[in-house]
This record gives sequence, C-alpha cells and structure tokens, in this order.
Amino acid sequence: MTSPYFENGQRHSQFFRQSDAIGSTSSPEREHKKIFVTANHPAVRGGIRTAVLFNGQGSWFEKFGKAVYENYSSAREAYDTVEAFMQKKRGISVQRLSFDNEVYDNSTGLITKGALEKTRWQQVPTILYNYACMRAIYEEQEKAGGSVRPGFTGGYSLGVYSGFIESGAVELIHGIDLVDGRAEKMEESVKDNPGGEVRISMRTRDGEISLAHRVFFEQAFNELKNLPGIYVAAIHSDVEIMLAARDQDISTIMSFIEKFKERHAKIPEVGQLRATLLPKDQVPGPFHSKLVEGAMLGIGAALENIHVKKATIPIASNLTGRLISTVSEIVHEMEHSIPNSILLKDNIDALLKAGVIYIVQPGELRRTISMLPRFVEVKNETGEVMGREEYTT
Repeated sequence: MTSPYFENGQRHSQFFRQSDAIGSTSSPEREHKKIFVTANHPAVRGGIRTAVLFNGQGSWFEKFGKAVYENYSSAREAYDTVEAFMQKKRGISVQRLSFDNEVYDNSTGLITKGALEKTRWQQVPTILYNYACMRAIYEEQEKAGGSVRPGFTGGYSLGVYSGFIESGAVELIHGIDLVDGRAEKMEESVKDNPGGEVRISMRTRDGEISLAHRVFFEQAFNELKNLPGIYVAAIHSDVEIMLAARDQDISTIMSFIEKFKERHAKIPEVGQLRATLLPKDQVPGPFHSKLVEGAMLGIGAALENIHVKKATIPIASNLTGRLISTVSEIVHEMEHSIPNSILLKDNIDALLKAGVIYIVQPGELRRTISMLPRFVEVKNETGEVMGREEYTT
C-alpha cells in the first residue's frame, strides 16, 4: 500500500511508501519552504503544540482524493457516507465529482465537465478531502501505537469548516450540508457581481523582508484600500494581502501597482512589489467582500437544521483573528465570514501566543496556505528559533 505525498504546488499525485509524507509543516526561515512530514513526525504528533490548518477553495487537483480513498479504510468510509448523503440530497455522486471532475445529474442525465473549477461544486469535495486526510493520518498513527489529536485547528476561508468538523463543533454530514448551501449561494452572488481576487505582496529571492519593504508595502496598502470598488479580502502578513474587486475594477489594482512603482522607482525594495490575479479556477469571484453578501443566506438557512456544539479544541477564527470555541462564536463565524476579510496574520499570531510550535496542513497541496507562518519566528521552550533542520525527518 502507498500513501499520498503532499507537495506544495503539485496538481497531480505522487506516491511513496507509508513512511513518507502525508502532510506538510511550514518552515519559518524562508518564503514558500515546506517541510514534508509523516503521520508520526513530531510536528503531527505534537498534540497541544500542533495546530492543523486546512486549505480552502482552490486546493483541488486531478483525481481529487482518489488516492486517500483507495488506500485508507477510514477515508473510504467518510467518502461513502458523504456519497450517500449527496445522492439523497442532490442526486449527484460526490466521488465522481471528486475523482473525475464531473457532475452527473441523476434527475436530468446531464453531465457537467470541469465541475471542480466552479464554486458550486468545489466546496463539498474540499471539505470531504480535508476530513479524509485527517482520518488517514490517524490511521497511520494507530498502526504506530495510537493517534494524537492536534491541540488547535482552523483553516483558510472555506477550510475553517474543516476546522469546525475536526474540533467536534459539527458532525461531518452537518458540515457538508452547510458547505453545500454556502457554495450554492456564493456562486449565485458571483453571477450578480463577477470578479476575482488579486494578491499584493513583496517578493524577494532570499525571503528576507526589511523594514523598508514593510514601510512601503503599508503605504501601498493604505492607498489601495481607499480606492473605490476595491475590498480587502485577506491580510496574510505584513507584506501580503488579498484584494477583491469586480472584473471591471481589477485593472484599477494592476494600474495602481505599476504607478506606485514608478513613483518610487529609486527605492529598490518597491521594485519587489507584486500584483498577481488569481486564476478563476481557484478563486472565481470577489469573495470575502461586500460584493458577495448574498451568500450569507445559504448559511443562515442551513443552520436552522444543524446542531452546533462547543468545540473540543480552539479554532483559529478568520473573522476575528482570535481563538474561538463557544457555540455563539462558531455560529457568528459561519454567518459572517463570507463577506468579511480573512485575518490570517492575526489568527497565526494567536496560535503562536497560545504556545503552538508546529503548524501542519493535511493533504496533497495544490494551493497551500503558503505564508504559514511566513515572517514569523517560531521558537521552542528555550527561545531558540526553530529552523529547517529541526523539522526534517
């Protein structure tokens, strides 16, 4: 039997032995550096010192989840359970959707190809995949003498629903039901306001960010967020944000960045300012902005039939940047997160202050939470900065 090797940026599966990686943890040393870890690596077995943060929309890949389904009985059980639920609710096969990237509607006989590129069909498979990967990790740990649950959880945007499930706040099927309604309303809201998201960041070859980088990035940020029709979708770090806008306003962002760089052409650090429009198959709308407020209706309606419980472990909130666990906090996050900014920098800070040493992302990662914990020094008990060597298996 093989286990999936989860690698940053890969759209296809790579396979190694069970002793190889089924997750990744972040190195605080440099940008985009991922250290691949096994299910029994200290980062994953860290218990209270480990936070599991799940990926959200845009993390799918071809044959999404097929490897984990085929190789782990607990993952297969999860897929079969959700398959039965979605067949009953929507008349579709979530396994066909995940593994073959198409939707077959039992009632009409119509086939939708490339379904995972659409918000409507991408979200349920993502939550299911996240859940299945954690079951695979626990299954591997049981073989080695017992599984260890993380001390904290959360996720980026949609991924926080995986955090709700992992924390015990909602059952798997209830979480799937919520996300199904969320996805439907989000796609409808994008039809009214077609748009996208742009990543604004400082990029350096060695990953070193100076005070000048931060100062000029803050200046650009303050000017950008006051432009009409531009919304702050996420704050990742001191030098990376996401902006949301309608399609016709995306050019305003791009033009501003070019003019800002021209204004400060004599400052080398400003030349490293970047604006990147995310592909539509990852983020097909201006999410986390007022442009998608209508999507909140999908969550509100679904919540009426779902029992939310107090979380057994703290959840890093996208909405407040704090750790949450009560029913009222979780419901508030569910109801209000779609049209509001993701405060990733703040919730990473909250995790570190709570004593988290390892931040692990389960799954084969096409689109990682790549800034975890970028530009943040993660220290051990003696105050030493933990580097790549200490993460390596």
